[in-house]
Formats: sequence, C-alpha cells, structure tokens
Amino acid sequence: MGGNISKEIENARVNEATELDATGKGIGNLPPSIGSLESLHRLNLSRNKLKELPPQIGGLRSLVSLNLFNNKLAELPQEFTNLAALEELNLSVNKLTTLPRGFGSFNHLFFLDLSYNDLGELTPQIGLISTLRELHLSFNNLEELPAELSRFCSVFIFIFVCWRAFCFYTSPHSSLFNHFFALSTPL
Repeated sequence: MGGNISKEIENARVNEATELDATGKGIGNLPPSIGSLESLHRLNLSRNKLKELPPQIGGLRSLVSLNLFNNKLAELPQEFTNLAALEELNLSVNKLTTLPRGFGSFNHLFFLDLSYNDLGELTPQIGLISTLRELHLSFNNLEELPAELSRFCSVFIFIFVCWRAFCFYTSPHSSLFNHFFALSTPL
C-alpha cells in the first residue's frame, strides 16, 4: 500500500490534473515528483502515514486546497511557505511542534486548521495573514497566543482553545476572547 502514489503523480502530471485525492492509501513517503504537478489546485493526502514532506512540495504554486489531516508530520519544510495561492490548509491531527519561518506569507488563506498537534507556541507571523477567516487551534500545548492575533478583531475567526485545563470556544469579537488574550499575553 502506498507504492502507487508515484504512478498517480505521474498520471496527474501527464493529464495536467487539477485535483489529486490520495486519502487513506497508507502513504509513508511522498516522492519529490509531487513538485512537478504545476496545474494542481487541490491535493488531499489525509489519513496517511506521512512523517515528512519533500521540499519539492513548495513547487505546487497553483495549489489552493491542501488537506494533510491525520498524518504523522512533526515539521514542515521551509519550502512549504512557497504555497502562496493556498486558501484552505488542514494540518490537524499531526505531530507538529513548530511552524516554519515565513508561515504568514499565505496571502489568500482563509481556513487554517492546526488542531490536535503538539504546538507549544504559535508563530506571530500568523497575524500577517489578513485573509484568514477561520483558525482552529484546539488541543495543542499552547500557553499563550501571540499579540499579533489581536489584529483579527475585524474578521471572523473562530477559535476553540484548550488552555491550562480550561476549554472554550470563542471569537475575537467576544469578551471571552479578550479575557483569554489578556491572560495569555505576557505583560
């Protein structure tokens, strides 16, 4: 299982496919040839066994939707930030502990799911994603939120945060968000 992904990538390249769904195929390694899919708009690699992504993933510059839900990713390559056309990014249920430098370079991203990872901190660069409308952070190891998140008061972001044994669902428009933000921002 997982050995046919190279063939699927080659077929997608030859046919100039705009979508590739490789959900639940037991893929442990993604070949570098993934970067050759220049016309790809949607890529679903959810429910696999990926522990890392090749740097060539950054070559998918037309990609608008990337689903990496339920893998074993512990980190993302720096080239991941080259995916500037992304609108939807699901990285939930992985083992991410940090995000790469430049993570705020997604100029079109409106949906970001980072829930169920091992993030101990959130990069302040997330505050640079002015198009972000929905951000999921639940079930990480976050002890504070970066001050840059306060700029999201004019957009609709919904955050379900677990913090020091307290869980709640909030948005930047609520007093609860402001209370949490005040608690989590160092003085």
